[in-house]
Amino acid sequence: MSERDTRPRVALLHTTPVSTGPMTAGFAEWFPEAELVHIIDDSLLPEVRSQGITPAVRKRLTLYALAAEATGAGSLLNCCSSISETAALLRQVVAMPVVQVDEPMAEAAVRVGQRIGVFATLESTMEPSTQLVRRVAGEMGKDVSVKAYFCAGAFDRLQAGDPQGHDDLLAQAVGRAAGEIDAAVLAQASMARAEASLAREMPIPVFGSLRLAVLRVRELVGAG
Repeated sequence: MSERDTRPRVALLHTTPVSTGPMTAGFAEWFPEAELVHIIDDSLLPEVRSQGITPAVRKRLTLYALAAEATGAGSLLNCCSSISETAALLRQVVAMPVVQVDEPMAEAAVRVGQRIGVFATLESTMEPSTQLVRRVAGEMGKDVSVKAYFCAGAFDRLQAGDPQGHDDLLAQAVGRAAGEIDAAVLAQASMARAEASLAREMPIPVFGSLRLAVLRVRELVGAG
């Protein structure tokens, strides 16, 4: 049997091509045994940003989940925080595990603090991410307060090819808020590039979604 036949396959669902690079790099570092199948629909994020999660969005995501299962993937990773609420739906339509990229991050933050700051560079992510933290806290039996912080202009910098400008704006936002929260979460996988530096520089714990999500997939799928 070939190496391709024995490697665990993971399907990744993206609403923007921006997340494919960080995700590929994350799996190369924390789950290099995995074979990745990227499913990208870059029309989804603009639609969600302008209209919310509509029935049409849910229908397309359901079709993508079924397609991911048809590839023989052992797990589906939903890489977009703006559609985090659809993870429950996807878990109903496929038999394989569905990992929502920011759920492990929310769990980690809730374990270490009561005041959680959610940092986002897309406004469409702020409400679903804060609701996610609250839901996870409730499931863990924790009482938390959650405050969202929007890092204006950072995502535009990233899309324009200025990742350092993105990171600088994010660092400024976290630094200003550090005195009023116990932990910070970076709501989008596209922000993961800044996690290590922020964790070193900030006086509070900072959690990104990418590393913890990859480790959760590895735990569920195994290393083959």
